[in-house]
Amino acid sequence: MNNDAEFIAMMIITFLDGHSSVESLTNYYRLNIQAITTVKSLDVLAHEKVINAFKAEKQRILLA
Repeated sequence: MNNDAEFIAMMIITFLDGHSSVESLTNYYRLNIQAITTVKSLDVLAHEKVINAFKAEKQRILLA
């Protein structure tokens, strides 16, 4: 497990909270695509955590 990837992933996931629309969440994803791609290149499992967190947040928004 790569510590840099884990740190970046944690930062991305931390700021997932607070989006009230899928559009806002998508914009956040697009703003952070470079960091997300970096995480993927360093640690596939950390990348999977990030993607799963985005999916969970999307579901939370849709069910709200």
